[in-house]
Amino acid sequence: MNRSFLSLSTIVLLFIGLVLLNGAGRGIFRNAQLDLTEEGLYSLSDGTTKVLESLKQPLTAKLYFSRTESAKYPALQLYGSRITDLLKQYERAGRGKLRVEIYDVRPDSEEEEWAQKFGVTPIPTQGGETVFLGLAVLNSRGEERTIPLFDFQRQNYLEYDISRALVLAEREQRPTVGILSALDIEGKQGSPDAPEGAPWFFLSQLQEEYDVKVMDLSTKEIPQGVDLLALIHPKGLSQQTLYAIDQYVMRGGKLLAFVDPYAQADSPKTDPQNPMGGIMADRSSSLNTLTTPWGVELEEKQVVADLNLSAPVSSGRGEEPKNYVTWLVTQRDRGSFNGRDIVSSGLNTMVFPWAGSLKITPKEGILAEPLVQSTAVSMLVKEADYRFNGGDPDALLRQFLPDNNQKNLVVRVSGKLPSSFGATRPAGVEAKGEHLAASQGTANVLIVGDVDLLSDRYSVTVQNFFGSRLAQLLNDNQNFFQNALENLSGSEALISIRSRGGFGRPFEVVQDLESRAQQRWQFEEQRLQAELRGATQRLQQLQGTVEGGEKKVLDQALMDEIKRFRAQKIEAQKQLRLVRRNLRQEIEALGTRLFLLNTFGVPLILIFLVYPIARRRKVTS
Repeated sequence: MNRSFLSLSTIVLLFIGLVLLNGAGRGIFRNAQLDLTEEGLYSLSDGTTKVLESLKQPLTAKLYFSRTESAKYPALQLYGSRITDLLKQYERAGRGKLRVEIYDVRPDSEEEEWAQKFGVTPIPTQGGETVFLGLAVLNSRGEERTIPLFDFQRQNYLEYDISRALVLAEREQRPTVGILSALDIEGKQGSPDAPEGAPWFFLSQLQEEYDVKVMDLSTKEIPQGVDLLALIHPKGLSQQTLYAIDQYVMRGGKLLAFVDPYAQADSPKTDPQNPMGGIMADRSSSLNTLTTPWGVELEEKQVVADLNLSAPVSSGRGEEPKNYVTWLVTQRDRGSFNGRDIVSSGLNTMVFPWAGSLKITPKEGILAEPLVQSTAVSMLVKEADYRFNGGDPDALLRQFLPDNNQKNLVVRVSGKLPSSFGATRPAGVEAKGEHLAASQGTANVLIVGDVDLLSDRYSVTVQNFFGSRLAQLLNDNQNFFQNALENLSGSEALISIRSRGGFGRPFEVVQDLESRAQQRWQFEEQRLQAELRGATQRLQQLQGTVEGGEKKVLDQALMDEIKRFRAQKIEAQKQLRLVRRNLRQEIEALGTRLFLLNTFGVPLILIFLVYPIARRRKVTS
């Protein structure tokens, strides 16, 4: 009796202790977490931590998430919960500088009204309802910066998007972008790239969100207050101007440079006395004087040709399109874009006409990272083969001989950069302040081996509609430029944030099974198509060779051919069904094995591991 009472008392005491320990643990370890995911998906990056530490005013982040209404949509519910958890981490790391408020938006509620006032985008559902998943960040001045919708397709950039919203909400004035260009990007003279005297599309878009200063190419100094300097075809820069750019970067300025071995947009004026002058004029630009000491060098007087990325170009009416190997159409599915960098990871396709190759030479303390690349089925074409109107597509294709090396089209350079002019200011150069022999802090430079990608001709269709310019993007060229501006105009902490790995964890074994079956299916489909083509050709031959007097022979031949064709088709369809059935059986068998392993295998393993220990303890006692 006493033993039973003691056993019952022990159980009760253990239960009470467990409850107390659980309650105390919630208070003590409330802010503790352990992230065991492969890429730290549930931990804030160092860049975000620095963004939060640098906040100079309190911010409020209001998440409008239809938690109740999204219960019928598991994917949305899971994504919203993930964002909620992440924002709570932001709040903890903000240490009082950031307050997070979570609102469950219900239909016809006050929360729905506020969500719409802040510009959060309602998401229509199949049932005719609307749900919300957006964020509004408010600063102490009452201004807000809104993420209208957390797009599931951008989950890899979730942390960057939230951190960027915090940075923009705290910013008191628009960033200033300085531009140096040898091209008429303002459209003052009128050209095919600036129709009717209008500025290039990228410049008109830039002026909507930034303060823009277009400077003269002969400028002696980059003015104070320029947050980002964009060089677009920096052709013929003097040493004075190059030095000013160098020292701007050394002072911590961000640089976006578009150089080009052959810029078609650079249209020299025609001289009636020298008609060949325009054709033979130099259309190249380079920044190698500055960038070579930083580990990046444009391979001058050569353009990249790539057979895999070549654009189909029609050379005349009724003719088949030809592969223009020096017009590159970079593509996500061919691995053209760096998936880890915010600037390039979300791009799908870009057009690079006559782009240059950026050679990377490793330098200690400097990271030079390609953002856009060609494939290995590429080569460099010398100037003599493209100088005359860009080169003949047929001739370029005939002489194409790949060197099996990828070419870098866009490169990011970051780190402690040395001055390209050494330890002292060069003689004859004027400048205010002391000479800086190295960059202060972490420098960030983005170098692009093409200029034409920015021109309207290769990136956008612009039409005038009752005085308004309506634009339709042809590719991601303009998006790339916007990404680069947004990224470089932010703080160093924001620039350092990279895209995260995917939250989804696919069943790789199942995917492998599906892939193998898909390959078999494709092989069968190709075989079937070949048989269909062969049967059709035989029918046409019979109809063309057999004439009136042999009509009975023709009919009999057709009947035999049709019968054989039908038999082939039935057999091929049968094989396709067999492949699909085998695929389902393999996946179902795998699922059964995993079920049995989880249900019985794991417990049995634990029993075999624990039983010897328990037996040993019993013997010793």
